[in-house]
Amino acid sequence: MNKKQLISEVANTTKLPKAAVEKSVNTALQIIAENVTKGENVSLLGFGTFSLRDRQSRNGFNPQTKQAVVIPSKKVIRFKASNTLKIDGQE
Repeated sequence: MNKKQLISEVANTTKLPKAAVEKSVNTALQIIAENVTKGENVSLLGFGTFSLRDRQSRNGFNPQTKQAVVIPSKKVIRFKASNTLKIDGQE
């Protein structure tokens, strides 16, 4: 499912106009992104937690030339699903 499909599903389920649902979804995602990039965790009860993590530098290689390169460290957004969202293979 992509964002457009999510908006359609929410609009159909709630009987709200798609434009209002799209604005709400975009605003929610923007607020989550802004807070996570500031270094704050965003926890959605029953869904999961978005957080910012440091990925350390590591050694890699250029697949075309096979030369070793150092991949620099960077910050990445991590999502950890809540226990109620996790699928354990049983239905």
